Amino acid sequence: MIPTRRRVEGWNARLPRSRLLDRADARLPLLFADPDRSPLDRYKLLFDYLLAGFLEFRTPSGERAYYPGFKGMRGHRIEGLEGFARTVPLFASWLASGRGEQVIDPRTSAPVDLADLIRGGLLAGTDPAAPTYWGEIGDMDQRLVEAADIALILWLTRASIWAHFTPAERQQIADWLRPVAVREVSPNNWLLFQVLVVETLIALGMPADSDASQAAWAAFKGLYRGSGWFYDPPMGIDFYNSWGISYALYWIDQVSPALDHQFIREALSASAELTLHLITAEGLPIMGRSIPYRMAMPSPVLIQSHLDPDRLDPGLARRALDAVWLYFVRHGALAQGCATQGYHRADKRLLDRYSGPASGQWSLRSLVLAFLHPDDAPFWTAPEKRLPVEVANYRREYPELGWVVGGDKAAGEVSITIPANPERENASLQPHGAWRKAVERLFHKPHQPHNYHVRYWRRRYSSRRPIA
Repeated sequence: MIPTRRRVEGWNARLPRSRLLDRADARLPLLFADPDRSPLDRYKLLFDYLLAGFLEFRTPSGERAYYPGFKGMRGHRIEGLEGFARTVPLFASWLASGRGEQVIDPRTSAPVDLADLIRGGLLAGTDPAAPTYWGEIGDMDQRLVEAADIALILWLTRASIWAHFTPAERQQIADWLRPVAVREVSPNNWLLFQVLVVETLIALGMPADSDASQAAWAAFKGLYRGSGWFYDPPMGIDFYNSWGISYALYWIDQVSPALDHQFIREALSASAELTLHLITAEGLPIMGRSIPYRMAMPSPVLIQSHLDPDRLDPGLARRALDAVWLYFVRHGALAQGCATQGYHRADKRLLDRYSGPASGQWSLRSLVLAFLHPDDAPFWTAPEKRLPVEVANYRREYPELGWVVGGDKAAGEVSITIPANPERENASLQPHGAWRKAVERLFHKPHQPHNYHVRYWRRRYSSRRPIA
Protein backbone atom coordinates (compact mmCIF):
# COMPACT_ATOMS: atom_id res chain seq x y z
CA MET A 1 0.00 0.00 0.00
CA ILE A 2 1.49 3.33 -1.11
CA PRO A 3 1.42 6.09 1.54
CA THR A 4 -0.72 9.14 0.79
CA ARG A 5 -0.34 11.31 3.90
CA ARG A 6 1.75 14.45 3.92
CA ARG A 7 5.51 14.29 3.91
CA VAL A 8 7.37 13.93 7.18
CA GLU A 9 8.75 17.24 8.42
CA GLY A 10 12.53 17.36 8.10
CA TRP A 11 12.73 14.07 6.21
CA ASN A 12 15.96 15.08 4.49
CA ALA A 13 17.63 16.34 7.68
CA ARG A 14 20.44 13.82 8.00
CA LEU A 15 23.21 14.09 10.57
CA PRO A 16 26.76 12.94 9.91
CA ARG A 17 28.32 10.39 12.21
CA SER A 18 30.75 11.57 14.84
CA ARG A 19 34.28 10.28 14.29
CA LEU A 20 34.97 10.71 17.99
CA LEU A 21 32.05 8.43 18.81
CA ASP A 22 33.10 5.98 16.10
CA ARG A 23 36.27 5.47 18.12
CA ALA A 24 34.27 5.16 21.33
CA ASP A 25 32.02 2.60 19.66
CA ALA A 26 35.03 0.46 18.81
CA ARG A 27 36.37 0.52 22.37
CA LEU A 28 33.18 0.23 24.38
CA PRO A 29 32.49 -3.55 24.10
CA LEU A 30 35.93 -4.44 25.44
CA LEU A 31 35.93 -1.83 28.19
CA PHE A 32 32.41 -2.60 29.36
CA ALA A 33 33.10 -6.35 29.53
CA ASP A 34 36.45 -5.96 31.33
CA PRO A 35 36.32 -8.46 34.24
CA ASP A 36 38.98 -6.51 36.14
CA ARG A 37 36.62 -3.56 36.57
CA SER A 38 34.03 -3.47 39.30
CA PRO A 39 30.35 -3.51 38.25
CA LEU A 40 29.99 0.14 39.25
CA ASP A 41 33.06 1.18 37.25
CA ARG A 42 31.77 -0.63 34.16
CA TYR A 43 28.40 1.09 34.35
CA LYS A 44 30.01 4.46 34.93
CA LEU A 45 31.89 3.86 31.67
CA LEU A 46 28.53 3.27 30.03
CA PHE A 47 27.16 6.44 31.63
CA ASP A 48 30.11 8.43 30.25
CA TYR A 49 29.56 6.97 26.78
CA LEU A 50 25.89 7.95 26.77
CA LEU A 51 26.69 11.39 28.17
CA ALA A 52 29.24 11.88 25.38
CA GLY A 53 26.59 11.02 22.80
CA PHE A 54 24.12 13.50 24.24
CA LEU A 55 26.71 16.28 24.44
CA GLU A 56 27.84 15.57 20.89
CA PHE A 57 24.36 15.80 19.36
CA ARG A 58 22.47 18.26 21.58
CA THR A 59 21.34 21.60 20.19
CA PRO A 60 23.05 24.79 21.42
CA SER A 61 20.20 25.48 23.87
CA GLY A 62 20.14 21.86 24.98
CA GLU A 63 16.41 21.20 24.52
CA ARG A 64 16.87 18.59 21.80
CA ALA A 65 19.40 15.99 20.75
CA TYR A 66 19.57 14.91 17.11
CA TYR A 67 21.22 11.52 16.77
CA PRO A 68 22.13 9.96 13.40
CA GLY A 69 19.82 7.20 12.20
CA PHE A 70 16.71 6.24 10.26
CA LYS A 71 13.96 8.86 10.23
CA GLY A 72 10.52 8.01 11.57
CA MET A 73 7.07 9.42 10.87
CA ARG A 74 6.91 11.91 13.76
CA GLY A 75 9.05 14.63 12.21
CA HIS A 76 12.52 16.02 12.82
CA ARG A 77 11.65 18.34 15.69
CA ILE A 78 9.84 15.60 17.61
CA GLU A 79 12.82 13.30 17.08
CA GLY A 80 15.01 15.94 18.69
CA LEU A 81 12.62 16.11 21.65
CA GLU A 82 12.84 12.33 21.97
CA GLY A 83 16.62 12.67 22.09
CA PHE A 84 16.26 14.94 25.12
CA ALA A 85 13.31 13.35 26.92
CA ARG A 86 14.51 9.75 26.60
CA THR A 87 18.16 10.38 27.48
CA VAL A 88 18.09 13.01 30.22
CA PRO A 89 16.29 10.81 32.81
CA LEU A 90 19.61 8.97 33.09
CA PHE A 91 21.32 12.18 34.17
CA ALA A 92 18.42 13.02 36.47
CA SER A 93 18.76 9.62 38.12
CA TRP A 94 22.45 10.30 38.67
CA LEU A 95 21.51 13.46 40.56
CA ALA A 96 18.65 11.83 42.45
CA SER A 97 21.02 9.18 43.82
CA GLY A 98 23.06 11.87 45.56
CA ARG A 99 25.96 11.86 43.14
CA GLY A 100 27.47 15.25 42.39
CA GLU A 101 26.23 17.70 39.79
CA GLN A 102 29.74 18.18 38.39
CA VAL A 103 30.94 15.54 35.93
CA ILE A 104 33.57 15.47 33.21
CA ASP A 105 32.78 15.72 29.51
CA PRO A 106 34.19 12.42 28.23
CA ARG A 107 35.03 14.04 24.90
CA THR A 108 37.07 17.01 26.15
CA SER A 109 37.69 16.47 29.88
CA ALA A 110 35.97 19.83 30.51
CA PRO A 111 33.61 20.10 33.51
CA VAL A 112 29.88 19.68 32.92
CA ASP A 113 27.19 20.71 35.40
CA LEU A 114 24.39 18.19 34.96
CA ALA A 115 21.87 20.37 36.78
CA ASP A 116 22.60 23.30 34.48
CA LEU A 117 22.43 20.98 31.47
CA ILE A 118 18.97 19.76 32.44
CA ARG A 119 17.69 23.13 33.64
CA GLY A 120 18.62 24.89 30.41
CA GLY A 121 16.99 22.26 28.22
CA LEU A 122 13.74 22.30 30.18
CA LEU A 123 13.40 26.07 30.03
CA ALA A 124 14.34 26.35 26.36
CA GLY A 125 11.92 23.60 25.35
CA THR A 126 8.93 24.97 27.24
CA ASP A 127 9.28 28.63 26.29
CA PRO A 128 6.50 29.35 23.77
CA ALA A 129 8.16 32.61 22.70
CA ALA A 130 11.44 30.92 21.76
CA PRO A 131 12.41 29.14 18.53
CA THR A 132 13.50 26.23 20.73
CA TYR A 133 9.89 25.57 21.89
CA TRP A 134 8.83 21.94 21.81
CA GLY A 135 5.40 22.96 20.57
CA GLU A 136 1.92 22.72 22.04
CA ILE A 137 0.74 19.23 23.00
CA GLY A 138 -2.24 18.12 20.91
CA ASP A 139 -4.51 15.10 20.63
CA MET A 140 -2.75 11.79 19.88
CA ASP A 141 0.49 13.74 19.87
CA GLN A 142 3.92 12.17 20.35
CA ARG A 143 4.62 15.03 22.74
CA LEU A 144 2.17 13.31 25.11
CA VAL A 145 4.57 10.39 25.34
CA GLU A 146 7.65 12.53 25.83
CA ALA A 147 5.85 14.69 28.41
CA ALA A 148 5.83 11.75 30.81
CA ASP A 149 9.63 11.61 30.73
CA ILE A 150 9.80 15.38 31.16
CA ALA A 151 7.59 15.00 34.25
CA LEU A 152 9.87 12.25 35.52
CA ILE A 153 12.93 14.47 35.05
CA LEU A 154 11.22 17.14 37.15
CA TRP A 155 10.34 14.63 39.87
CA LEU A 156 13.83 13.12 40.04
CA THR A 157 15.45 16.57 40.24
CA ARG A 158 12.83 18.20 42.44
CA ALA A 159 15.46 19.01 45.08
CA SER A 160 18.34 19.97 42.81
CA ILE A 161 16.47 21.77 39.99
CA TRP A 162 12.71 22.26 40.53
CA ALA A 163 13.25 23.81 43.96
CA HIS A 164 15.45 26.49 42.40
CA PHE A 165 13.18 27.50 39.53
CA THR A 166 11.46 30.86 39.91
CA PRO A 167 7.65 30.83 40.18
CA ALA A 168 7.47 32.06 36.57
CA GLU A 169 9.74 29.25 35.37
CA ARG A 170 7.69 26.63 37.21
CA GLN A 171 4.54 28.04 35.66
CA GLN A 172 6.09 27.95 32.18
CA ILE A 173 6.98 24.26 32.48
CA ALA A 174 3.64 23.36 34.06
CA ASP A 175 1.79 25.21 31.29
CA TRP A 176 3.52 23.02 28.70
CA LEU A 177 2.67 19.82 30.57
CA ARG A 178 -0.87 20.61 31.71
CA PRO A 179 -2.71 19.94 28.38
CA VAL A 180 -1.75 16.25 28.65
CA ALA A 181 -4.69 15.81 31.04
CA VAL A 182 -7.32 16.76 28.48
CA ARG A 183 -5.87 15.51 25.20
CA GLU A 184 -7.08 12.40 23.42
CA VAL A 185 -4.71 9.47 23.90
CA SER A 186 -4.49 5.91 22.63
CA PRO A 187 -6.47 3.58 24.95
CA ASN A 188 -3.35 1.66 25.96
CA ASN A 189 -0.10 2.43 27.78
CA TRP A 190 -0.56 6.07 26.73
CA LEU A 191 -3.12 6.39 29.52
CA LEU A 192 -0.25 6.07 31.97
CA PHE A 193 1.43 9.14 30.50
CA GLN A 194 -1.62 11.15 31.49
CA VAL A 195 -1.56 9.73 35.01
CA LEU A 196 2.16 10.33 35.54
CA VAL A 197 2.09 13.90 34.22
CA VAL A 198 -0.96 14.94 36.24
CA GLU A 199 0.19 13.27 39.46
CA THR A 200 3.66 14.78 39.13
CA LEU A 201 2.27 18.28 38.69
CA ILE A 202 0.12 17.83 41.77
CA ALA A 203 3.04 16.45 43.78
CA LEU A 204 5.15 19.44 42.75
CA GLY A 205 2.50 21.83 43.98
CA MET A 206 1.07 22.84 40.61
CA PRO A 207 -2.64 22.82 39.72
CA ALA A 208 -3.69 19.86 37.60
CA ASP A 209 -6.82 17.88 36.72
CA SER A 210 -6.89 15.02 39.24
CA ASP A 211 -10.22 13.78 37.83
CA ALA A 212 -8.55 13.20 34.47
CA SER A 213 -5.82 11.21 36.16
CA GLN A 214 -8.33 9.06 38.03
CA ALA A 215 -10.30 8.38 34.85
CA ALA A 216 -7.16 7.45 32.89
CA TRP A 217 -6.02 5.13 35.67
CA ALA A 218 -9.39 3.37 35.87
CA ALA A 219 -9.39 2.82 32.11
CA PHE A 220 -5.88 1.42 32.14
CA LYS A 221 -6.39 -0.81 35.18
CA GLY A 222 -9.19 -2.52 33.29
CA LEU A 223 -6.56 -3.91 30.91
CA TYR A 224 -4.92 -6.02 33.63
CA ARG A 225 -4.45 -9.69 32.71
CA GLY A 226 -2.49 -11.03 35.69
CA SER A 227 1.14 -11.89 36.51
CA GLY A 228 1.87 -8.18 36.60
CA TRP A 229 1.14 -7.77 32.87
CA PHE A 230 -1.51 -5.89 30.93
CA TYR A 231 -3.21 -6.17 27.57
CA ASP A 232 -1.84 -3.28 25.51
CA PRO A 233 -3.98 -2.40 22.48
CA PRO A 234 -3.85 -2.63 19.55
CA MET A 235 -1.55 -5.66 19.49
CA GLY A 236 -2.02 -7.14 22.94
CA ILE A 237 0.58 -8.86 25.12
CA ASP A 238 4.19 -7.97 24.45
CA PHE A 239 7.33 -6.65 26.10
CA TYR A 240 5.88 -3.17 26.57
CA ASN A 241 4.89 -4.61 29.94
CA SER A 242 8.54 -4.75 30.98
CA TRP A 243 10.03 -1.66 29.42
CA GLY A 244 7.01 0.63 29.41
CA ILE A 245 4.17 -0.34 31.72
CA SER A 246 5.98 -1.58 34.83
CA TYR A 247 8.33 1.38 34.58
CA ALA A 248 5.45 3.86 34.45
CA LEU A 249 3.62 2.11 37.29
CA TYR A 250 6.67 2.35 39.51
CA TRP A 251 7.03 6.09 39.00
CA ILE A 252 3.30 6.71 39.40
CA ASP A 253 3.41 4.93 42.75
CA GLN A 254 6.51 6.86 43.80
CA VAL A 255 4.91 10.17 42.92
CA SER A 256 1.40 9.35 44.17
CA PRO A 257 1.35 6.35 46.53
CA ALA A 258 -2.26 7.11 47.46
CA LEU A 259 -3.47 6.38 43.91
CA ASP A 260 -3.57 2.56 44.07
CA HIS A 261 -0.59 1.49 46.14
CA GLN A 262 -1.40 -2.13 46.96
CA PHE A 263 -2.46 -3.08 43.45
CA ILE A 264 0.57 -1.45 41.84
CA ARG A 265 3.03 -3.03 44.28
CA GLU A 266 1.52 -6.48 43.73
CA ALA A 267 1.59 -6.04 39.96
CA LEU A 268 5.21 -4.87 40.04
CA SER A 269 6.29 -7.84 42.15
CA ALA A 270 4.59 -10.28 39.78
CA SER A 271 6.06 -8.53 36.74
CA ALA A 272 9.57 -8.84 38.19
CA GLU A 273 9.08 -12.57 38.74
CA LEU A 274 7.89 -13.12 35.17
CA THR A 275 10.59 -10.92 33.66
CA LEU A 276 13.38 -12.77 35.50
CA HIS A 277 12.30 -15.91 33.66
CA LEU A 278 12.59 -14.21 30.27
CA ILE A 279 16.24 -13.12 30.55
CA THR A 280 19.28 -15.10 29.46
CA ALA A 281 22.95 -14.26 29.07
CA GLU A 282 22.54 -14.79 25.33
CA GLY A 283 19.64 -12.59 24.39
CA LEU A 284 15.88 -12.47 24.79
CA PRO A 285 12.96 -14.39 23.25
CA ILE A 286 12.16 -11.09 21.56
CA MET A 287 8.75 -10.43 20.02
CA GLY A 288 6.31 -7.59 19.51
CA ARG A 289 6.79 -3.94 18.64
CA SER A 290 9.38 -1.32 19.62
CA ILE A 291 12.19 -3.87 19.63
CA PRO A 292 14.91 -1.15 19.91
CA TYR A 293 13.81 -0.69 23.54
CA ARG A 294 15.24 -4.13 24.34
CA MET A 295 17.88 -3.12 26.92
CA ALA A 296 15.08 -1.85 29.18
CA MET A 297 13.85 -5.44 29.57
CA PRO A 298 15.24 -5.88 33.13
CA SER A 299 13.36 -2.79 34.38
CA PRO A 300 10.80 -4.71 36.52
CA VAL A 301 13.65 -6.59 38.20
CA LEU A 302 15.48 -3.34 38.91
CA ILE A 303 12.25 -1.88 40.29
CA GLN A 304 11.94 -4.79 42.69
CA SER A 305 15.54 -4.22 43.80
CA HIS A 306 14.34 -0.87 45.14
CA LEU A 307 10.97 -1.95 46.50
CA ASP A 308 11.91 -5.21 48.23
CA PRO A 309 15.69 -5.77 48.42
CA ASP A 310 15.21 -8.36 51.17
CA ARG A 311 13.09 -10.51 48.86
CA LEU A 312 15.12 -10.02 45.68
CA ASP A 313 18.83 -10.54 46.16
CA PRO A 314 20.70 -7.47 44.85
CA GLY A 315 23.23 -9.75 43.19
CA LEU A 316 20.43 -11.33 41.16
CA ALA A 317 19.01 -7.95 40.16
CA ARG A 318 22.43 -6.82 38.96
CA ARG A 319 22.91 -10.11 37.10
CA ALA A 320 19.66 -9.50 35.21
CA LEU A 321 20.85 -6.03 34.24
CA ASP A 322 24.32 -7.25 33.34
CA ALA A 323 23.16 -10.21 31.27
CA VAL A 324 21.10 -7.94 29.04
CA TRP A 325 23.55 -5.06 28.68
CA LEU A 326 26.65 -7.22 28.20
CA TYR A 327 24.94 -9.24 25.50
CA PHE A 328 23.64 -6.28 23.55
CA VAL A 329 26.73 -4.10 23.88
CA ARG A 330 28.77 -7.04 22.63
CA HIS A 331 26.44 -7.35 19.62
CA GLY A 332 26.56 -3.71 18.54
CA ALA A 333 23.34 -2.41 20.09
CA LEU A 334 24.97 0.94 20.91
CA ALA A 335 26.39 3.29 18.30
CA GLN A 336 27.04 7.01 18.25
CA GLY A 337 26.12 7.29 21.92
CA CYS A 338 22.63 5.93 21.29
CA ALA A 339 20.70 2.65 21.16
CA THR A 340 20.63 1.30 17.62
CA GLN A 341 17.38 0.85 15.72
CA GLY A 342 17.10 -2.93 15.73
CA TYR A 343 17.72 -6.00 17.86
CA HIS A 344 21.50 -6.17 17.50
CA ARG A 345 22.54 -3.44 15.10
CA ALA A 346 20.22 -1.14 13.16
CA ASP A 347 17.72 -3.14 11.12
CA LYS A 348 14.82 -1.44 9.37
CA ARG A 349 12.92 -4.73 9.13
CA LEU A 350 12.43 -4.53 12.91
CA LEU A 351 11.86 -0.78 13.14
CA ASP A 352 8.35 0.57 13.59
CA ARG A 353 7.50 3.52 11.41
CA TYR A 354 6.88 5.72 14.45
CA SER A 355 10.45 5.19 15.68
CA GLY A 356 13.14 7.77 15.00
CA PRO A 357 16.89 7.81 15.72
CA ALA A 358 16.48 8.41 19.48
CA SER A 359 13.34 6.35 20.12
CA GLY A 360 15.46 3.44 21.35
CA GLN A 361 16.78 5.59 24.18
CA TRP A 362 13.93 4.10 26.17
CA SER A 363 16.50 1.30 26.50
CA LEU A 364 18.16 3.48 29.12
CA ARG A 365 15.25 2.96 31.50
CA SER A 366 16.96 0.00 33.16
CA LEU A 367 20.03 2.20 33.67
CA VAL A 368 17.89 4.98 35.13
CA LEU A 369 16.73 2.48 37.75
CA ALA A 370 20.23 1.10 38.29
CA PHE A 371 21.83 4.49 38.89
CA LEU A 372 19.21 5.31 41.52
CA HIS A 373 21.31 2.98 43.68
CA PRO A 374 24.11 5.03 45.30
CA ASP A 375 27.71 3.99 44.76
CA ASP A 376 27.90 2.06 48.04
CA ALA A 377 24.57 0.24 47.65
CA PRO A 378 24.50 -3.59 47.83
CA PHE A 379 23.20 -3.55 44.26
CA TRP A 380 26.73 -2.69 43.10
CA THR A 381 28.71 -4.66 45.68
CA ALA A 382 26.79 -7.88 46.39
CA PRO A 383 28.11 -11.16 44.92
CA GLU A 384 26.47 -12.00 41.62
CA LYS A 385 23.67 -14.58 41.64
CA ARG A 386 22.55 -16.79 38.79
CA LEU A 387 19.48 -16.19 36.65
CA PRO A 388 16.63 -18.73 36.85
CA VAL A 389 17.66 -20.26 33.50
CA GLU A 390 21.20 -20.62 34.83
CA VAL A 391 19.93 -22.57 37.84
CA ALA A 392 17.41 -25.11 36.50
CA ASN A 393 14.99 -25.98 33.74
CA TYR A 394 11.47 -24.64 34.06
CA ARG A 395 8.09 -24.52 32.36
CA ARG A 396 5.73 -21.76 33.50
CA GLU A 397 2.20 -21.38 32.17
CA TYR A 398 0.49 -17.99 31.98
CA PRO A 399 -3.00 -18.77 30.66
CA GLU A 400 -4.19 -15.20 31.24
CA LEU A 401 -1.44 -14.02 28.87
CA GLY A 402 -1.69 -16.96 26.47
CA TRP A 403 1.99 -17.81 27.03
CA VAL A 404 4.05 -20.78 28.11
CA VAL A 405 7.57 -19.77 29.14
CA GLY A 406 10.28 -22.41 29.11
CA GLY A 407 13.85 -22.35 30.35
CA ASP A 408 16.55 -24.80 29.23
CA LYS A 409 19.56 -24.62 31.54
CA ALA A 410 21.90 -26.70 29.39
CA ALA A 411 21.20 -24.63 26.28
CA GLY A 412 20.97 -21.34 28.16
CA GLU A 413 17.73 -20.76 26.27
CA VAL A 414 14.40 -19.19 27.17
CA SER A 415 11.39 -19.60 24.91
CA ILE A 416 7.86 -18.24 24.73
CA THR A 417 5.25 -20.55 23.23
CA ILE A 418 1.88 -19.07 22.25
CA PRO A 419 -0.44 -22.07 21.81
CA ALA A 420 -3.20 -19.97 20.21
CA ASN A 421 -0.92 -18.99 17.33
CA PRO A 422 -0.91 -21.27 14.29
CA GLU A 423 2.23 -23.12 13.29
CA ARG A 424 3.86 -21.05 10.57
CA GLU A 425 6.47 -22.76 8.46
CA ASN A 426 9.13 -20.47 7.00
CA ALA A 427 7.64 -17.34 8.55
CA SER A 428 10.43 -14.87 7.87
CA LEU A 429 10.93 -11.13 7.92
CA GLN A 430 9.94 -9.23 4.82
CA PRO A 431 12.90 -7.17 3.60
CA HIS A 432 13.20 -3.43 3.41
CA GLY A 433 13.80 -3.78 -0.29
CA ALA A 434 14.43 -1.52 -3.24
CA TRP A 435 10.78 -0.69 -3.97
CA ARG A 436 10.18 0.37 -0.37
CA LYS A 437 13.25 2.58 -0.44
CA ALA A 438 11.98 4.13 -3.68
CA VAL A 439 8.62 4.89 -2.04
CA GLU A 440 10.44 6.55 0.85
CA ARG A 441 12.46 8.73 -1.50
CA LEU A 442 9.36 9.71 -3.44
CA PHE A 443 6.98 10.39 -0.54
CA HIS A 444 9.49 11.46 2.15
CA LYS A 445 8.22 9.15 4.86
CA PRO A 446 9.11 5.69 6.23
CA HIS A 447 7.72 2.66 4.47
CA GLN A 448 9.46 -0.33 6.00
CA PRO A 449 7.44 -3.55 6.39
CA HIS A 450 5.46 -4.00 9.61
CA ASN A 451 6.38 -7.70 9.85
CA TYR A 452 3.64 -8.33 12.41
CA HIS A 453 3.32 -11.92 11.15
CA VAL A 454 6.78 -12.60 12.55
CA ARG A 455 6.71 -10.28 15.56
CA TYR A 456 3.35 -11.43 16.99
CA TRP A 457 2.01 -14.51 15.25
CA ARG A 458 4.72 -17.13 15.50
CA ARG A 459 4.00 -20.14 17.66
CA ARG A 460 7.39 -19.99 19.40
CA TYR A 461 9.96 -17.29 20.19
CA SER A 462 13.40 -18.28 21.37
CA SER A 463 16.36 -16.39 22.81
CA ARG A 464 18.57 -18.62 20.68
CA ARG A 465 16.72 -17.68 17.51
CA PRO A 466 15.74 -14.01 17.77
CA ILE A 467 13.39 -12.83 15.07
CA ALA A 468 16.19 -10.85 13.44
